[in-house]
Amino acid sequence: VLGRLIGDLGVELAHRLAAVRSIADQVEAHQARIAGKRLRYVLEPLASKIEGAPAIIARLKALQDGLGRLHDAHVFAAYLARALQIAAAEQARRVSRELLAWAAPEAEAREAAPGEDDPRLGLVALAQRLREEAETAYAELKSVWLDAGSASLLGEVASLSQRLTAEPAVSVGAEPPGAF
Repeated sequence: VLGRLIGDLGVELAHRLAAVRSIADQVEAHQARIAGKRLRYVLEPLASKIEGAPAIIARLKALQDGLGRLHDAHVFAAYLARALQIAAAEQARRVSRELLAWAAPEAEAREAAPGEDDPRLGLVALAQRLREEAETAYAELKSVWLDAGSASLLGEVASLSQRLTAEPAVSVGAEPPGAF
């Protein structure tokens, strides 16, 4: 049963990794990360009892780290986009108040107070830095795992699956050979 489950999870991981084709494939990359976690979580409790499992687990962790870096960049990009929208709306309100103060004398035009300077420049700088980080994370992921780099890991998983599936099951309560 464990052998078949490992085999199925390995096939799922292979399909999910094949779906990651660009830096923009955030859903696909996240699904690949989850598929790797599922396989790892099945192997971890029995790793000490299964030859080769600890090495596979270590490689799955490295794959998850690479996929996680890309996922984190996507998540942070969404936060930055929202912050830029808020900053742009606030800047538009401030400019409209200042430009149209003559139409509403009770709304006096004023200079921005210290700390009220437009935050968009800082947010744009963060966005550029985040893009660089995401591009680096994707390039590493692509070269190490996506461009046939996962073939050896997936081969090890398939081999482990076949080995476990082929091993004869031990029946509960059976006496070991030579026992009385």
